Amino acid sequence: MTKQIVICATQRCGSTMLLEDMRSAKVLGLPEEWFANWAAMSEEHNYAEELEKVTRRGTGENGVFAIKVMANQLFVVDKCLKNVFGLEEGFAPNVHQAFRDAVWVRICRRDALGQAISRVVAQQTNIYHATQNKADTHFAGGVVRGYDASYADGAQYNFDVLLKQFLRVQLENTAWDNFFRAHGITPLTLVYEEIAAQEPQQVVAAIAQHANISAPAEPYTRKLAKLAGRNSEEWRDLFLRDLYDRKFNV
Repeated sequence: MTKQIVICATQRCGSTMLLEDMRSAKVLGLPEEWFANWAAMSEEHNYAEELEKVTRRGTGENGVFAIKVMANQLFVVDKCLKNVFGLEEGFAPNVHQAFRDAVWVRICRRDALGQAISRVVAQQTNIYHATQNKADTHFAGGVVRGYDASYADGAQYNFDVLLKQFLRVQLENTAWDNFFRAHGITPLTLVYEEIAAQEPQQVVAAIAQHANISAPAEPYTRKLAKLAGRNSEEWRDLFLRDLYDRKFNV
C-alpha cells in the first residue's frame, strides 16, 4: 500500500515553503495542489481515473505519495469524489475516504492578520513567492527570482477587502478544525512562524517521524525567501485603527 501524506493548509500560510522542504528531502513524496484544477472540471469526468492521476503525480521514487489540500478546496473535491465513493453523511466524507489511511499534517500561521495582508498583496501584485537568489528556479507558481522588499509598493490598502480575507482565514481554519474533529484525526501541527526559523532538516525530520519514514541526512537550503512588503506593518496599523474607529462594528 502506498504511504500517503496529506498537507492541510490555507492560502498564504507558508505551505509552499513546507512543500519545498518535503520535495528536497526526496523521501516524502511530491506534494503539490494536485486538486487545484478540479473546480474547472465537469461532472462528467471520471474522477476515479482523475484520482489515480493525482496519486501518480504526487508519488516519489520510494512510493510515498503526498498532496497539499487547501481548506477552500475541501467541498469542491468532496463533491467530485462523491462520484467515486458515494458518501453523503458527515463533513467532507469522501475526502476522508480517499485518504483514510493517510498521515495528516496541518500547517497554520499564528498571525492571521499577517496572513490576510499577504493574501491581499499577492492578489494585487500576482506575486506569491520569491526566491532568495535570482539564479534560482522553483516549482511554485507566481514566483519572482530574487526577493526585493519593494515588490508590493504599488499595492493599495482597503479595509473592507482586508477584513474579508481576515475573516476567510478564520473560517478556513475552522473548516479544518471541524474536519479533524469529525473524523477523529490528530494531525501533526506545524506553525509557520516556528518552522520558518528552523533548518529544513528539522521540519523534514518531524514529518518523517510522524509518517514513520526514515529522514535523509543530507543537508540542503531553501530557495524560497520570506515574502514581506515594506508596507505590511503600515497596513496592519491602518487596519487596526480603522477597526477601532468603527468600534469593532463590522
